[in-house]
Amino acid sequence: MAAKTDGAHAGAGRCLRTKKDVAAALAKRSFHYSVCLREFLEDEANAGHSFYVKFHALFTECQKSIHYHYELADFC
Repeated sequence: MAAKTDGAHAGAGRCLRTKKDVAAALAKRSFHYSVCLREFLEDEANAGHSFYVKFHALFTECQKSIHYHYELADFC
């Protein structure tokens, strides 16, 4: 089943029918999403949120697995 968009992201009434459509819609908004993600993660008031906890665990594991240190701003 195709997901309907809200009209603001991929065009009014347009369905995301393929992976290519989804990727194109996300790519248009990727900068916005990365800024929102960084703002969410920099706000320590969100520290108890499950996404915050899981993201920081992934962020830490990624650095360990490739033996490289990232700053959050570089990662998002």
